[in-house]
Amino acid sequence: MTPQTARSVSLRAARPEDVGAIYLLYLRTTPSHVASLEGSSLKVWQAAFAEGALTRVNRDEVRHFVVEEPGVVAWAAIRPASATRPTLLSLMCDGHHPRLREAVIDAALRELPPGPVSSVLRHYDSELIRGLQHRGFAIYGTQVLLVRDLASKVSYRAAPARKKPVLVRAHLAQTLPTVETSPSLRVLTRRSERSPLP
Repeated sequence: MTPQTARSVSLRAARPEDVGAIYLLYLRTTPSHVASLEGSSLKVWQAAFAEGALTRVNRDEVRHFVVEEPGVVAWAAIRPASATRPTLLSLMCDGHHPRLREAVIDAALRELPPGPVSSVLRHYDSELIRGLQHRGFAIYGTQVLLVRDLASKVSYRAAPARKKPVLVRAHLAQTLPTVETSPSLRVLTRRSERSPLP
């Protein structure tokens, strides 16, 4: 740490209840047009940011740290090395405090195990990039984030209009052959009203 940035911060292990405050830090440090795409809500951001590591705070091998002054003003995550990649350092820091930013970088570097380390930072984290370069990190490559909002296709299949079925009990309805073409009518009268037949 240089004399003009001399400041000490203490990193504290993050707890699951810190995720909301880390999300607010993300919203403060990320351009709004980027945040609206990759972190439109806390749940979307948790699943996408840092390979979903924030959905597993204290439940996997990634060590998460925060700095509070009051409220979360910095976050660091250290993913241990594997057989195929070096230790991965992720950083997020409120950009309005240069001395704090430098102190957070130094504190995070003290937490790293010996061996190669990589850090993926975004172009708008330019002060963090410069801070790591001053400490011996070199730019190895760059990434470009491309986005496009695609309309989602929803298949809608309307059920064909069907008549309501009519249920008929068995043996109650049947078809009878008719011999006559016109129905025969028989008029019944009272005996007293009958007229004698001719």
